[in-house]
Amino acid sequence: MKSPLLYILEVLFCSGLLLAFYRLLLVRKVSFRACRRYLVAAVFLSAVIPALDIPLYPARTVVYPLPLIAAPPAENFVQTTGELPVAVPVVPSGWRRILRPMAVGGYLTAVFLSLGFLAVRMVGIRRLRRRSRLTDCGAYTLAEHPQIATPFSFLRTVFLGGGYEGRRRMIVLCHEAGHVRHRHSAERIAVELVRSLFWFNPFVWIAGRWLQEVHEWEADRDVLDAGYDLTEYRTVIFHQLFGHNPDIACGLNHSLTKKRFAMMTQFRKRRFAVLRLGAAIPVVAAMMMLCSFTVKTPLPAAGDPDRPTVTVHISSGGKILFNGRPVTVGDLERLIAAEREKLSEADRAQMEVVLRADKDAPMADLADAMDASRRAHAFRLKLTAEASDPGIVRMLPPDPLRLPADSADYALLDEPQRQVIARAVPLKLTEPRR
Repeated sequence: MKSPLLYILEVLFCSGLLLAFYRLLLVRKVSFRACRRYLVAAVFLSAVIPALDIPLYPARTVVYPLPLIAAPPAENFVQTTGELPVAVPVVPSGWRRILRPMAVGGYLTAVFLSLGFLAVRMVGIRRLRRRSRLTDCGAYTLAEHPQIATPFSFLRTVFLGGGYEGRRRMIVLCHEAGHVRHRHSAERIAVELVRSLFWFNPFVWIAGRWLQEVHEWEADRDVLDAGYDLTEYRTVIFHQLFGHNPDIACGLNHSLTKKRFAMMTQFRKRRFAVLRLGAAIPVVAAMMMLCSFTVKTPLPAAGDPDRPTVTVHISSGGKILFNGRPVTVGDLERLIAAEREKLSEADRAQMEVVLRADKDAPMADLADAMDASRRAHAFRLKLTAEASDPGIVRMLPPDPLRLPADSADYALLDEPQRQVIARAVPLKLTEPRR
């Protein structure tokens, strides 16, 4: 799992890259609708892509067993009756214990304040709508009230003050109807919610301002496409210069700049707009490769399907399970030896004992299980902590008194296994002691 700092850095990287792509290849070069959708998608993708965890597994994983080079004889095992000591948790230093809660508290405070301000503005618009005179205009609802200083729209409602008559009224309603028809308010609310959660990201604030700019361009284009005179429309906009409306609404006084007037006459949809939008696909794919893909090793199976295995599980309370059924420590050697007898001569040397022990399993039972496997001539041992743990494979050296060099079991071992045993315990080539 990523650390919060790494996630924040990746969010900043993704949002900055997506906005740079928009500014270089899309703005004023593709349709207003495409610009709007790209900006909204960029805000959400910059937050989602770093949070994804897409595993990439290698084609093949080779696990080399780690032999036990030296092991004490069975007689020298230290028998203990206590349990493993409990690990003491690492306590962070003083400034870390103080800084982390302060950072989390500051972040949550800013989020709650931002969401609270958004809720207050929406409630204020709803109250204003209740006090206004409502007229159903089909595609939208017209709310008129003398306290509305400048026209604006929110969701499916157009708010209009007094003093608007004739063509001026028709132009204003055409502009605000364009905001309603394109659902600009819903996009603004979505971006506001993301900005409340990622208030620390300056690129989200920039994206919100650019989205608001595109909304005004699109509504201006609707007015001009409806046949209204350009000079007359600009005069209406100047009349709204000193008006005021809620900043989450869409109104005529937003983005009152020279660039907005220029867009009324200079915008032309350029060629290859589809190719420009398609160029965003490799950009998003590259961000996912950098921020979302993680290389993971596949969990192997509990044992090789071609290798005969038996499972010994030791719980934290000292309970021992042999192939799933409870047994005692004294029965392990007999049961393991019985399983070996069922195998062919060629498979006995390859038999593997999977020894799985819980975190607080008694050390004495673990040593007894290893000793029982060794006395039963099952020298291949896999130590695991849980079912999904790949484990560590070790070769147990046999007791030279129990396994002479000319025995059948020793003859079944391959050459690497014989070398491991030879380095661990010098085998006596003479007959075993009587």
